[in-house]
This record gives sequence, C-alpha cells and structure tokens, in this order.
Amino acid sequence: MLKPSLLAVIVTAALTAGFAAQSAPVDEWRDCDAMGNDAPARNRIIAGCTARIESGEEKGDNLAAAYANRGEAQYGFDRFAEAASDYTSALMLTPDDADILYQRATAYAALKRYDEAIADFDRAIARKRNFAEALYNRGGTYFAKGAFERAIADFNTYLQMRPRAADGYHARALVRNATGATIQALADLDRAVQLDANYAEAFYARAVMHLTAERDDKAIADFNEAIRIKPDFAEAYRYRGAAYDRKGLSEQAISDYSAAIRIKPDYGGAYDSRGYEFLQ
Repeated sequence: MLKPSLLAVIVTAALTAGFAAQSAPVDEWRDCDAMGNDAPARNRIIAGCTARIESGEEKGDNLAAAYANRGEAQYGFDRFAEAASDYTSALMLTPDDADILYQRATAYAALKRYDEAIADFDRAIARKRNFAEALYNRGGTYFAKGAFERAIADFNTYLQMRPRAADGYHARALVRNATGATIQALADLDRAVQLDANYAEAFYARAVMHLTAERDDKAIADFNEAIRIKPDFAEAYRYRGAAYDRKGLSEQAISDYSAAIRIKPDYGGAYDSRGYEFLQ
C-alpha cells in the first residue's frame, strides 16, 4: 500500500568558488544532486553523495542533504535498511525536517517496522501543514499492521485534502473490504475508476471483489480492463482464469494461467491453477 514516488529531498547549496580548482572531486560531488530514477542515475547519486560525505568538507544542511539524497537512491534499489540509516544520519543534523522524517518513515514501513514508521509519520505531519502524502502512507502503514479504523481515518482526511485523488478511494476500499464493508468498498472503487479510467489496480481490486462474490461476468470485465491498461499484470491473468474456470471455459482459463506464468515464471499459484485445470 505503500506509494512508489517519494517527496523531493532538500536541494544542496552550490559548491563555493573556493573549490573550483578541485575539478574532479567537485564533478563527482555534483552527481549527488543529479536527477533520474534509473539504476545508472542512482549509482551516480550514491557515488557522488558518498564522496561528498567522506570528504569531510560538508557540514550542517549540506551534509544532511547528501545523506538524504543517498538514502533516496538506496531506497530506489530496495535497500531499505541502508536508506533508513542514511535518513537517520541526515536527521541527526536536521532533526525537524519533515520531508526526511517522511522518507525514513517509508523506509521503516518497507522494513515492516511499523511502529517506528508511524512515529516518524506523526512527527512529519506535525511539522508540515497538510502533508497529504504522509497521511496517505501512514494510512497504508496502519492498514499493514491491522489498525483498520485508524487507516480509514487517515484516508478520510487525505480525501478531504484531495477529493479527486483516485488512489485515496482505492486505498480506503481495500481497508473497507478487509473489515467486511464490501458495499462501501465497491462504491470507493467505482469512484476511483471514474476519476482515473486507467487505474489498473482499482479495476483489479474491483474484479477480485466480484470474483469473490461469484459475479464472474463482472469480474471478467474488470480483469479485461486491468489487463488492457497493464498488459503484464500477471495476477489479473491468473484470476481472470479462475473466473473462466468457474464458468466452465477451460481453454480460456488455461490460456490465462499460461499468460500469467510467461509474465512471472516463478508464479506458483498460476502453476497450481493450470495443473488443476489440466486434470479436469
């Protein structure tokens, strides 16, 4: 439940003219401020920030920014423990920085250190007015630890701030469904896809709810939409196959299970479903 993009970290101050003669290290240091989210860019950022940190020349906010930028790049590689460590180093220098608190919270949540994540989200929200992203992610963290009422409260507040945010309706629907409030969950998913007609995960979630309730034709229609939007959606293929299976459409079911396996070769559930179908 957690969101894939983080807030922008602090932009470091430009290097002073006194370092101009040291062209090689300065060029490397500048990579610490580089933009980009692919692997080569992240590696450059990590190398540049490491050089800046280890130089001993940076202090205060500039050093905090180097740690934070390196932490963000580490997070992009799913190195959540390293990211959390870098954010902690940054916060030792700027303890009240709401954005870095938020980033460390997301790393803690990814590590399933939910109580620490919530504590950081609390501090970030207290320090930054209308911090919608932190509310959304705190709600997701409450959901992950089973605190459903608190999760719904956070998503309600998030939607008050952003009433046209499809992701908020989708997230609240998942929590409502977990509590058994299926009618309200379906209403939220209806609103999510109304606001964003290309929201594959919302179509998928609604399809799964229809499948669970044995509304197979509606489930197939929503799985179709999810696959149209996201052709590599292995789970949508698998569960559309389950809907076809229940309708007695064995050939279509096997085709979908096979598609799921092509997309995700280690997808054990799809192998199980296809094997069962072959035995029919």
